[in-house]
Amino acid sequence: EIIYNNSEEVPVMMRDEAEPKHSHTTVSVTINEHKKFSDGSCKTTMYDGLECTGCGKIWIGDKIGETTLVKCPH
Repeated sequence: EIIYNNSEEVPVMMRDEAEPKHSHTTVSVTINEHKKFSDGSCKTTMYDGLECTGCGKIWIGDKIGETTLVKCPH
């Protein structure tokens, strides 16, 4: 999911199609990567990121945090 500076949360839909040629206009976002494990636990890793407001392309930057839970509430 992507978390915008105004705290709006949006699921990430990764796309492999070619983007139209344009100059990217980006906004800063936080990207959460959630992994669920077979023992019922989970890990969420948070990254700084950028998203193009025109085409939706996402660039993942530096890792900024990580949370591990023994029982996944998601």
